[in-house]
Amino acid sequence: MQNNRNDEHYFIPKDTSFDTSRVIRPRTTPLLHVYQGVNGRKTAWTTFSEDQIDVNFRHFPVLLEMTDILPEYAYKGAASIRLDAIGFIWKESGTSCMHLPQTHAIILLWRLVLDYFKPNTQIITETNVPHAENISYFGDGTNEAHMVYQFSLPPLVLHALTVHNSRKLTEWAKTIGKVSDQATYFNFLASHDGIGMRPTEGILSEEEKQLLVEKVLQNGGRVSYKTNTDGSRSVYELNINYFDALMNREPMSRKNGKFKKCLRPMR
Repeated sequence: MQNNRNDEHYFIPKDTSFDTSRVIRPRTTPLLHVYQGVNGRKTAWTTFSEDQIDVNFRHFPVLLEMTDILPEYAYKGAASIRLDAIGFIWKESGTSCMHLPQTHAIILLWRLVLDYFKPNTQIITETNVPHAENISYFGDGTNEAHMVYQFSLPPLVLHALTVHNSRKLTEWAKTIGKVSDQATYFNFLASHDGIGMRPTEGILSEEEKQLLVEKVLQNGGRVSYKTNTDGSRSVYELNINYFDALMNREPMSRKNGKFKKCLRPMR
């Protein structure tokens, strides 16, 4: 934006020959945003939002700089390094621009670099996607992520506690096995992000997902959506504190009725 020749290829400009029809994104906002540079307006790729411009990993100096940063973090004491939204880093025309082979190749490179320069530094991948896609970041269990965020766990636990039935959670949990001696899952229930719903794809029905949406809205939360390749939209995240999502905000009259029922003397 400042017309620095060294930085001009660090971002991905608008390219009318690039087919974006299959691009998968976690937002309903435009894929490209226009910015005012010192020499006029420029358009850049923005997977997430206007204030978060994607960097161009196809430009070798970008890859080199990012690769240099990782061991620097490790040498400064980082025991674990989270690769945030790593699935989106590589773009190819006519593809989903997600989980592409080049993305996995870059993670393989970073794992080799860290294993060589700073062994025992853990790579944690953060990919808020369906379970089968998520676990692809283990690679063969020894060559990509040491830990993968267990994104299906939070919404499935929420569903179990909401409907008072753990069948869906239990059935899914039975499919989770040991990855390897060098890799495992990063289990969590809540984070600074919302409760991801894409990880429930193929596990919860649309009706079961909608039940959670309605519960969150009833409890004062919000829902964010993603635009699908066919132009439709679907739920992406439930934006609410995890404990608030579990609250039962019944009308006071119903609560009083239940309380009085509990106080009735036994006969």
